[in-house]
Amino acid sequence: MRNLIVEMLHEQGYRVLQAEDGPQGLAILQSEQPVDLLLTDVGLPGLNGRQLADACATGGRI
Repeated sequence: MRNLIVEMLHEQGYRVLQAEDGPQGLAILQSEQPVDLLLTDVGLPGLNGRQLADACATGGRI
């Protein structure tokens, strides 16, 4: 599903940053990369989607 969404967003001209799991997603949020939209799964390994969304809302802090 992730690959399909990434492909569709690329076709629309968006730049997409992907993560295999919660900790990789958190690393992206903590980087200097701007994030305009966060799409996540609830059942991510290592850090669930809710925790990742909360970290996004607090500037990448857990």
